[in-house]
Amino acid sequence: MNGDSGCQSIDVMQANKHGFNVQAHPCADGDCDAVSQCSYNVSVEGKKKYGKSAYGPGASIIDTNKPFSVTQAFVADEEYTEVWKLRTTWT
Repeated sequence: MNGDSGCQSIDVMQANKHGFNVQAHPCADGDCDAVSQCSYNVSVEGKKKYGKSAYGPGASIIDTNKPFSVTQAFVADEEYTEVWKLRTTWT
């Protein structure tokens, strides 16, 4: 992301067989932060909550060698002018 673009962005899904990451890059007064202030990285937070072998090839919860689904939901007001969170569900 270009830090002077003035555009907010959300990295909805950055993933491969070994990791999954979601990040938000907020803007305030036209100044955007290229470093995410809000992220979820399954390799870090997921290990803390579910154990180090929960996601990846041969993992106990999401075995990335097998088919699985990812659903993303934006939680916002009716007009989607204010987004409160991005909900990610793996099945």
